[in-house]
Amino acid sequence: MNEFEKRIADTPPRRIPAAWRDDILAAARCELAPEHIGLIAAARPWWLEWLWPRPVAWGALAAAWVVIFVLHAATPGPSISQMASAPGNTLNLIIKRQQELTSLLASETAPPKTFGPRSERRSDTNAA
Repeated sequence: MNEFEKRIADTPPRRIPAAWRDDILAAARCELAPEHIGLIAAARPWWLEWLWPRPVAWGALAAAWVVIFVLHAATPGPSISQMASAPGNTLNLIIKRQQELTSLLASETAPPKTFGPRSERRSDTNAA
């Protein structure tokens, strides 16, 4: 032992003031009480308990969504009047497709050429 350690060993320990001792012991008792732990857990919101296992990951995901929302809001888009007057809007496309479908169905409804039974066709080719 060096001189400092000997001096510390010879010095009697000081007594903790009674007020401090009571405060420290009361705080320790509260920390160990299971009902106190239940009150702390009940005071937390449900979403904090749900997010607790990986708070950094959830924070990063929330930040990514904020960035996406800001970029979406900052991007200019066509107005409603421009969309309505555009030649390729959805209503015009639907009308064009309906007209094409009607013309295709009309051309297919013409009766096909009918041929007689096979036996008649054979007799015609044999006769020639």
